[in-house]
Amino acid sequence: MLRFRLFGFPVMIQPGFWFLALLLGYHPDRSAAAMALWVAVVLVSVLIHELGHAMAARAYGQSPVIALHMMGGLTSWRPTHELGKKRRILVTFAGPAAGFVLGGLAYVVLVALDARGQDSSLLVETIELLCVANLFWSSINLLPVLPFDGGQILAAALGPERRMLSATLSMAFGLIVALVLYRMGSLFGAVLFGVGGVSSYFAARRSAPAPISPEALGELVHRARRALDAEEYETAEQIARAVAHTAPPLRPQAFEIAAWAALGRGNVAAARGALKELPNADRYLAAAVSHADGDLDRARALLIAAEEQGDTRPQLTALRVRVELERGDAAAAAALALELDATEGDLRVVAERALEAGASLEAARLYSKIFEQSSNPEDAFAAARSFAQADARDDAVAALSQAVGAGLVDPERARADLTSLLGHDGFEAALMKPPR
Repeated sequence: MLRFRLFGFPVMIQPGFWFLALLLGYHPDRSAAAMALWVAVVLVSVLIHELGHAMAARAYGQSPVIALHMMGGLTSWRPTHELGKKRRILVTFAGPAAGFVLGGLAYVVLVALDARGQDSSLLVETIELLCVANLFWSSINLLPVLPFDGGQILAAALGPERRMLSATLSMAFGLIVALVLYRMGSLFGAVLFGVGGVSSYFAARRSAPAPISPEALGELVHRARRALDAEEYETAEQIARAVAHTAPPLRPQAFEIAAWAALGRGNVAAARGALKELPNADRYLAAAVSHADGDLDRARALLIAAEEQGDTRPQLTALRVRVELERGDAAAAAALALELDATEGDLRVVAERALEAGASLEAARLYSKIFEQSSNPEDAFAAARSFAQADARDDAVAALSQAVGAGLVDPERARADLTSLLGHDGFEAALMKPPR
């Protein structure tokens, strides 16, 4: 077995591949040199085909491995996330596309060589084989017959819920292609397509899941939601994706759960893929995915659109606060945080950020809200300082009075920190208010 790396991809060539190449090119009149040339052309062509798949898969975040074996080639990977339908189709089509490119380039070179009068050299023969093999095989490979690329594209387009339909169409096309190839004298091709189409049909029948009652499917959705609420994200996502592929009517609910679960475990690509399966996705979910993806402007636009449609969910406002903070608009974040039934700790973070950004009035209001929860005189005093910075002197004196009433007993500190209030009529009175 031969192993090496090509463009960063691990490649494995099994002994059976060489047998396949020899079998495809065998002819009693073909010399050993011609057979060696043919095997080289097959090797290059299959590698280019599989590289097309591999590069497309790598572009979508996967780590593919290429294997050449007795049935041709296979590019596989252990998924880091589920690819959406369009991406699966593009990855599958990339193999034949690479073959068309190689065949097209070979044709251009042939035309150039023909113009120079070179038509009988070993170079010309090699390029002719590359041209014919790649253009012919890439075309044949796109016929909608499993397990070939055309069949895989058909299956991806129809979706897993129509597995039997794609297998039935594959068998029908496979038998038709087999008959045509047999009449053309290609017994090997006829067997390949006939067996491929029929075997894929029976494989689909064997793997078809038993029907599940609507009640059982509904219970699975509830289990997925419970797992999501319990922060068992992997379990929630697995159940949700299983339901999505089994019950089309429940796909919206299932993919929404899958997207939230993927976000919970930090897999933004998987969340994005699940979101693409939702034509009318919840704007809050879409905003959460955009936020996790680092697209703050899109996240903000989605949240504002949801608010304009009357969505008043606290978690939506909480996400908007985070987005505004990360965008650097602490004043907007603070104004929004005032509407939330947030924890003291969360409010304190926003208040501090607002104060740092110069949004003194918003910070003061947040500190006043924090004081309502904590009854800590330092929070009321922070509100007084912030109101004073915002030149809201009456509010500052009122907050100072609350601080003193809650136990602030250092008048000199207040005079030093609140110099802008020294001339206010109520300042000294607020300092003299006895503790409660």
